[in-house]
Amino acid sequence: MPILRLHLVATRDAAFEFLLFGMKQARAYIFAGSFFGVLIFSKTLPLGSLPRYDFILIAALVLQLALLASRIESLLKAIVLADISQMG
Repeated sequence: MPILRLHLVATRDAAFEFLLFGMKQARAYIFAGSFFGVLIFSKTLPLGSLPRYDFILIAALVLQLALLASRIESLLKAIVLADISQMG
């Protein structure tokens, strides 16, 4: 009986780790997926006199601010990403 119990506990722990991994991956995909959506829809949205690439920049900044406000992204990570973007 103890071996079966250990097996059940190990299976439960593995399922929990798998779920946690999936949640972390989904969180990491939020900006990339949203930005990809902005790129796709920026071709079809009527932007008036606003140039497309200005709209994309503004949308990326709004996405980043939303991630910071919702605490999905930390300020330190945002600063590091901004520094890397300025270098490249």
